[in-house]
Amino acid sequence: MTPGPLLGAALAAAASSASPPAQPQQRQLSCTLADSGLSYACHRSGEMVMSGAPIACFVNGEWHTAGKTLSLVNAGPVYGSDAIGKFTGKRLRWKAGRQQGSIVTFVTTVRNYDSAVVFEYGFPDGANGTEHHPTPDPVFPWRAAHSTIANFPAMASVAPRRALSWQDAFITPQLELATGPNAGVSIFMDDASGSADVLVASPLNHFIGSSTGNTLADGQPAAWSLGLASTIKSLPPGFTHSLILYAGVGVTQAIHDWGSLQLRLANSSKIADPTLTKLSYQTGTLSVYLGPWWSYLSDR
Repeated sequence: MTPGPLLGAALAAAASSASPPAQPQQRQLSCTLADSGLSYACHRSGEMVMSGAPIACFVNGEWHTAGKTLSLVNAGPVYGSDAIGKFTGKRLRWKAGRQQGSIVTFVTTVRNYDSAVVFEYGFPDGANGTEHHPTPDPVFPWRAAHSTIANFPAMASVAPRRALSWQDAFITPQLELATGPNAGVSIFMDDASGSADVLVASPLNHFIGSSTGNTLADGQPAAWSLGLASTIKSLPPGFTHSLILYAGVGVTQAIHDWGSLQLRLANSSKIADPTLTKLSYQTGTLSVYLGPWWSYLSDR
């Protein structure tokens, strides 16, 4: 895996002024990150919507958690503008490991925009031994346990009462959070009205390698976690992964706005989908047969 073009632009976007700008007025969505890395929280219009678990990463075959074997090296502000817009935030640099020679550098960054929060983590020198398989829930052993390489973002609690997500080859919608590497975009809301506050969560790059987790580093259930799938064995030097929490109003409009942002960041545009304008059906092999083909067959 290699970093996408968005990350290069984002990493190069930090401003070069001598001091950070004054903190703007209350943002619609923002994340406050403690220097200790033991806690962080997302607020929308002043109300907390998500509370984060301690930052952690799985390298060299074991978990390293803030306050334990994940040691803070330094913390500092980030600010500037990129393809999403103006941002302020914080970057924490860590050392993960127990002894010299096996220590891994780990960097976590949060960037607050007007209507979005971007979480980013990276391994400047790469990382090995990142593959792991969490133990299934002893109470509900039939539930698959899914983890990610890093607990950032990994939420211990989520305020919105309802969720919507998509999963598997047929992108099946479900009124709960899908988990695992086949999980799609996650939607958080209190209701499905057109005026409801909505949060849309997804990766910004490395989409195929991303996974939604339901297990934290300490084995406790996660309210929501997003990052690289724990089936990935190693990461190359300079690797970074970015994830977005986007704030919108109304499920349909929020997804449209989030999708438009993704297209803009990828320097792409929406393509015509004939399945939305023609009578059609899908087979189990994902082949699509359109109306004109049916007419052809009916004449035979």
